[in-house]
Amino acid sequence: MKKFLIAATALMLYVSASSAFGGASIQHIPIVNEGNAAAKLVRNKNALSVTGTVYDLQPGETYTVWWIVLDGGVLVLNATGGIANGAGELHFAASVQAGTYDGTNDRRQVLVPGTLTNPSAAHVIFDVISHGPRIPGRVREQTSTFEGGCDVFACDLAASFEFAP
Repeated sequence: MKKFLIAATALMLYVSASSAFGGASIQHIPIVNEGNAAAKLVRNKNALSVTGTVYDLQPGETYTVWWIVLDGGVLVLNATGGIANGAGELHFAASVQAGTYDGTNDRRQVLVPGTLTNPSAAHVIFDVISHGPRIPGRVREQTSTFEGGCDVFACDLAASFEFAP
């Protein structure tokens, strides 16, 4: 059900996005930035890369960052994850190459299989999900999977970024 909600949300954002936003090789300001956060997206014909920081988080809590890519279809896969530092900040960086992602060709969790064919023109959304305090023996799961720790703590959206092509 959660996979469907992410895909449906991504698709709604894609349909409602204005074509007035021109593509650029480096985008410093997302058109949607929910939460106290900043991110930069770098594009080329072969890949997408993101760097960012989310502020005002709970120090020591676990988070994942998810690619939601709309490029002729919907692709949702894990970008990265981590633990908020003592100042309540999560710094993240990730990249994804053009290609097909179905969960068999990459170590990351793929929620919605798909293909990234044109990184320069893809509509890109990043969702940062909170997975709660560290659970001994489950930290890797909490920082790399969609539902890691959600059976113990409520997993919530901590921040979201959207970059139009």
